[in-house]
Amino acid sequence: MRKKRTLIHFALLTEAKPFIGSLKLHKISDGIYENDTLLLVVSGMGKVKTTAVLKAIFCEYAFEKAINIGIAGCSEPEVALGTLFCTNRELDDVPFASLQSFEKPVTCKENITTMLVDMEADTFLEIARLHVKDIFVFKIVSDYLSSTIPTKEFVTNLMQKNIKKIVQYV
Repeated sequence: MRKKRTLIHFALLTEAKPFIGSLKLHKISDGIYENDTLLLVVSGMGKVKTTAVLKAIFCEYAFEKAINIGIAGCSEPEVALGTLFCTNRELDDVPFASLQSFEKPVTCKENITTMLVDMEADTFLEIARLHVKDIFVFKIVSDYLSSTIPTKEFVTNLMQKNIKKIVQYV
């Protein structure tokens, strides 16, 4: 089994691109990038794709730390777009927010009991906890439960604005 210090997981390549450049990672195959200590994977959206990619990665690699990073819808419009949250632990410099994952995009507050929603963090946590103790889930508010898909440029800008704060945990 190959060892890397940190696994970084994204659902979308658009989310990952600023980190690939900033962390000086090189592509080793579709959706997989690395350097000496880091492995970054892009799974695609949803539980099924996340499960398949993470199970394969954890069969081949051992990690000290696992991080999920991505955009999330927010049920509270008073929270500014672009706000960064950690959703699985309390940190001194990143606020905490509750998160719930759904199979499909959520456009209505009715069935939501959390501030944030996404499509893969619950699955990421479930699988990562079987292999790693040090886990972080970072989400950036991209919308207020909108059915409109954010543009690639908008997502890239959200990631770039928060990259320094997230990278310190890598």
